[in-house]
Amino acid sequence: MNQSQTQGPRWVALGAYVFALTLVLGPVIDLITTVLPARPGDVSWRYGFLGLGGGYLQTPLLGVGIAMAVAIWQEDVVLLRALGITATVGAVALLPIMGTWALDVMQMREMREPEVRGGVLMGGVIQGAKYLGACVALGLAGVGVSKKAKAMRSHVHAEDRSGSPGSLRRD
Repeated sequence: MNQSQTQGPRWVALGAYVFALTLVLGPVIDLITTVLPARPGDVSWRYGFLGLGGGYLQTPLLGVGIAMAVAIWQEDVVLLRALGITATVGAVALLPIMGTWALDVMQMREMREPEVRGGVLMGGVIQGAKYLGACVALGLAGVGVSKKAKAMRSHVHAEDRSGSPGSLRRD
């Protein structure tokens, strides 16, 4: 394989990683700049922040998924392991957020006029489903890519012990 054939996929992977990073960071920056100044003790602010956060979740999840797919394709064990840990931690971090969201929805529902309480509850259920979906997706992906990284690392170490050339990446 000539050098241009081995370098091409690396450039494609680098471009995909940059794109994935923009999918993750863009919505996070948008969310943070939209809700400043932070007032986490104010139920109305928290309701707005968590409600917007649920709406912003899908794009960063797509970015993480792209990065995971590229890391598998490029057999980048180190990045794959880091993404697996990050996704698993993200899934666990969403658990208390989902609980807080449910409580805030109930509190905001009671603060609203009777004719809009149903809408507040329905919106809360929809955003809650987004949080739950993100939590499950991150958890499954985190465990899956961690196992894949471990299997890839074991394969590399087995090749090293057998005297075959092995590396953490394959061109």
